[in-house]
Amino acid sequence: MGSSTNVLSDSELNAYRDEGVLVPRFRLPPDKLALLQGVASNLIAGNPQMGDEPMASPHVPGSGVQSLKSDPRWLEIPTFPPVLDMMEQLLGPDIILWGTTLFHKPAGVQRVVPWHRDSRYWPIKPLRTTSV
Repeated sequence: MGSSTNVLSDSELNAYRDEGVLVPRFRLPPDKLALLQGVASNLIAGNPQMGDEPMASPHVPGSGVQSLKSDPRWLEIPTFPPVLDMMEQLLGPDIILWGTTLFHKPAGVQRVVPWHRDSRYWPIKPLRTTSV
């Protein structure tokens, strides 16, 4: 955080403020994308009991009631400096990682996660939260 270069453009920031949603032009570099794909594949293969259910906090050993086989490398994506810089642009410098989840589904499965807002379930003020 504290980068001298803004990751999000002024037009992206304005779109987020106006619409409450943003698909940034930013893309993970190839090495980070390969890491994400590899870790996600390992987590899915290592936790067959989960089927296509979301995995909560897959970076935490023995993760909660799901008892996941974890992978601490999962944290390299949400803590990647450009990702943190984007969050700082949207939320300010006081950032915490509330949690992580691996959402996945096998090819050909017609499963949908409808548009929703999780923020109503979290008792935080100010209500400034986002998902990456």
